[in-house]
Amino acid sequence: MRRSQRGVALLIALIFLVVLTLIGLTSMRTASLEEKMTSNQKDYYLAFEAAELALRAAETQLSGLTSLNDFSASPTNGLYAFHSLSSKVWTTVDWDNNAISVTGLAKQTTAEAPKYIIEFLTTITKPADDLNMDNDTDNKVVGATYNIFRITARGKSGRGGVVFLQENYGVGGVI
Repeated sequence: MRRSQRGVALLIALIFLVVLTLIGLTSMRTASLEEKMTSNQKDYYLAFEAAELALRAAETQLSGLTSLNDFSASPTNGLYAFHSLSSKVWTTVDWDNNAISVTGLAKQTTAEAPKYIIEFLTTITKPADDLNMDNDTDNKVVGATYNIFRITARGKSGRGGVVFLQENYGVGGVI
């Protein structure tokens, strides 16, 4: 009777073990990939929120602006002027030294403080209705003067992900 046993059960058990091992390894690899994807998404969102904070800080600065005297062609204060409207200043600016830093964000969430630059683009005089810049319909002044600025904000997350946000912003009444 012993001669009829040929180890078929052992062979089937080993094949089954190999299949289970491959399924386990694939599951671990998939879980690891999903964890990296989630981490990268979180990294992006932190950088995006930091850039959004910088945009709001720039808007606040422009809302209180009383003069264009601080804007120059090669500033060290993040306020740019006198360049071609098609130039891409944000690609050449020294973000470490010539941009405005926003304080107040927890250091553990970002690699560095969010930063922004403001470019003075042009001054226009048109009816406020044509500009669609003012939601207050009672205070629209025909022939009002508006200064148009381009704000570029940069947020950098804790793992080094960088997000740039940009908007055009109009301010009325600045000399």
